[in-house]
Amino acid sequence: MAGLGPGKRAAAQFGGEPGPAGPQRGGGVQEVGPEEAHRHQHGEAARQALRRGRQPGEVGRREGRDACALQLLALALDCIPPAHLRLFFTRLLRDLKANRTGLPDLVRFWPAARRYELVEVKAPGDKLQDNQIRWLAYCEAQGIPVRAAAAAQAPA
Repeated sequence: MAGLGPGKRAAAQFGGEPGPAGPQRGGGVQEVGPEEAHRHQHGEAARQALRRGRQPGEVGRREGRDACALQLLALALDCIPPAHLRLFFTRLLRDLKANRTGLPDLVRFWPAARRYELVEVKAPGDKLQDNQIRWLAYCEAQGIPVRAAAAAQAPA
């Protein structure tokens, strides 16, 4: 698989053929849950550790970050509807320069309910910038769960 590009590599690992922009969700690509994704990543991390001369239990920081990123991706794909992802990417790609900033700071997941919420956090005295206001308005207009939250100032 070393000579394959990212889309073909993902297709080879998870089944299915990549589309024009890489592997597509559904359409022959196997979807994995967080537990399965973790097991897959842990096995890969162990193989990488052995190649580096470490014992399988000695996973380095990079491998730990990769496992976390894969778990978060699986969680996001489980909680964020594909229609919402399409809306985000369509808006971004329509005008990348204008839309690449202003996205909310946090994503909250409720895995049991398979739902999520975007949260823009503002520090005391901070106000929303124009690009943040545009993203919040866009999300609200599209029915995407979003809110702005003011961080409380710590007591002196």
